[in-house]
Amino acid sequence: VLGVFGVCVVKIQRQRFLVSNTCAFNSLLVALTVSCVDFNSFRTYTDSSKINNQFLNLCRDITLHGSSVSTY
Repeated sequence: VLGVFGVCVVKIQRQRFLVSNTCAFNSLLVALTVSCVDFNSFRTYTDSSKINNQFLNLCRDITLHGSSVSTY
């Protein structure tokens, strides 16, 4: 059943998962931002001053400050 903002709940083996139809940019952004939170080694890499990647900097900024209109 499609819910608010195009998000639906899918049940797989008694577990519920939220699924949404989003663009590839947001999918990758969410995956890498969650990785910054879940994996210390990736967080350390994105915190490194050597990194010169705008997309990974965006992921790091969202991890630290959350997302907002001004973030994008």
